[in-house]
Formats: sequence, structure tokens, C-alpha cells
Amino acid sequence: MRAIYFVFPLLLLLFSCKPSGKAAAKYNNTIVRYQARVGVLQQELFTIFKEGKAEEMQQVLDKLRYELRAVSDSINTMPSFDGKDDFKRNALKYVDEMKSVVDGECTMIVKLYQLPDTAYHAEDEKKVQELILSINNKSANALEVLKANQKKFADEYNFEIAK
Repeated sequence: MRAIYFVFPLLLLLFSCKPSGKAAAKYNNTIVRYQARVGVLQQELFTIFKEGKAEEMQQVLDKLRYELRAVSDSINTMPSFDGKDDFKRNALKYVDEMKSVVDGECTMIVKLYQLPDTAYHAEDEKKVQELILSINNKSANALEVLKANQKKFADEYNFEIAK
């Protein structure tokens, strides 16, 4: 009978433990690396927007689209963590929002910049500025949501988010 009292708590302890904070941090860092790859190309595209280099915009936009697909595929193949996929799903929502921005606002900007000089007017420049503001707002909001979910994940598994 004493063996039951000893074995039961041991089994309970073994099966009720969460994964380590170290394992959770590694999972987090994988997702962050994917997000950072997207961020680098976004910055490159914004730099080209500011410089008005229409000929390079489409190339960088295509690279960003490709990267977003690759990142989405990579995150999709990640296993859930501790039987939960909330953080993974939220990372995919971020990627989907960035895909939407690329297919919408970014594509419209590239088309406007590709207009011949004689067809590009002040209202086109105003539209470009509005689209850039929309991109900035959507990107910032999506990133804030991802960061909030990352913090929740870090709190749940007791690890510090690297700055």
C-alpha cells in the first residue's frame, strides 16, 4: 500500500510538468527569427519607396512575397508547443496580415511609382503617402498583437524575452 502512495505522486509529478522555460524560449526564438526575416525585407522595401526607385520595387516586393510564403510554410510545419498552438497561430496571423499588406497597399504603391512621369500627378503622391501610412499602421498593429502573444507565452512558460 505504501508503494501506491509513493508511485502515484511520482506519476502525477511526471505527467503534470510543463516543458521547461528553455524549451519555450527556443520555440519563441524560432518564430522571432522568421518574423525578423520578414522585417528585414519590409525595411528594404520601405527604403526603396522613400528613394522612389520604381525599377527595384517590384523585385523587392517579389522577394518579400516569396519570403512570406516560406515563413508561413515553416511556421505551419512547426509542432504545437505543450499541446497548444496559440502562439503559432498568432504568428501565422501576423504573417497573413503582412501578406495582405504586400498584396494590397505595397502592390498599389509599386503600380503608382511605375506610372510614366507624365501620368504621375500630385494626387498619386498623396495616395502613396496614404498607403504608406496604412502600411505603417497595419504593420505596427500586427506586430503589437504578436508581441502581446509572445509576452503571454513567455509568462506562461516562465522565460525572459530577449530585447
